[in-house]
Amino acid sequence: MKLLPLRFGDSFGLVDLAGNVVISPEFRWARKSLEGIAVVKTFDDTTILIDTSTLQRYPMPGWENPGEFSHGLLSVEQADVPDPLVGYANRFGEIVIPPKFRLGLPFDRTGAIVSVAGDGRRQQRINFSGEFMGRQYLQILRFHPEGLYSGARLDLFDHWPHVLVNGFGEQIGTQTYQEVWQEHEGLIPVAFVYGEVGWIDTDGREVYRLKSTGIGVHFESGLVPVEAANEKWGLMDVDGRWQIDPEFDIVAPVGRDRFMFGWRDAQENPTVRLADSQGCYLGEESFEWIGSFQENVAMVQRQKAVDDDDDYASESNYIDREGRLLLPRWN
Repeated sequence: MKLLPLRFGDSFGLVDLAGNVVISPEFRWARKSLEGIAVVKTFDDTTILIDTSTLQRYPMPGWENPGEFSHGLLSVEQADVPDPLVGYANRFGEIVIPPKFRLGLPFDRTGAIVSVAGDGRRQQRINFSGEFMGRQYLQILRFHPEGLYSGARLDLFDHWPHVLVNGFGEQIGTQTYQEVWQEHEGLIPVAFVYGEVGWIDTDGREVYRLKSTGIGVHFESGLVPVEAANEKWGLMDVDGRWQIDPEFDIVAPVGRDRFMFGWRDAQENPTVRLADSQGCYLGEESFEWIGSFQENVAMVQRQKAVDDDDDYASESNYIDREGRLLLPRWN
């Protein structure tokens, strides 16, 4: 059962996709469930994992700052200790990878990115047993959920050397780039030099290059966002042809065959809508931001006026793949 967080005054409860309350509002905060596990925090600062099929609760006293539950594991940080370290728990709240990292990102298909203990300024890949893989880098870009390659930065003092790495932390080839983004569908967007972008394959071979200063972080449905000479964005196919003309301020993939397209006003405030790869809008709502789809649900945000319209704050909801709002009211 998929559960979503809904605010009731100062507390959060959990509702199903029909808006029915499944767990009453009793938490300081709650997150949408992933892989059948919802992560919540009580008002006494206890992290709890909830199995959405049985509603069984698994408290985790002594652990805080939970990450995103992924591939059966959740990063958590030691609570109430100086210089806390990060480890990983399973769906029952049991620590299965001991705390030994400064940072622990969610697991992907082949492992996870962690910051090595010490000063925490180097990153490395670990496998599902918590063992280090490959070499250390200054920074490793998060992998696409379906991808097996991504980019890594080599050096603190030189912004230039970015390289292609695989899920085991091994560098692919010797070529360096200004930027290397996420592999999806066998292609990786890169910035070759300032003013030239394109994409390479998983062996590091150049596939296409064009004059531009902007490119999206990954391909989706054979398309990638590219910035044109008019400083507007569109979608380009693998052969470098425009499939969605560059007329937007914002273009980004947010899921399988799903994109957000939008504009910025004179104050740089964004307005975006959900669309498919043909440019057909889905749903009737406009938003400030659309997150990536996970299990066919994406978080959306919009601005709301506060303090007699002089200030603004963001409020959130969730949408399905057709752009329909899922929560009965905004949080």
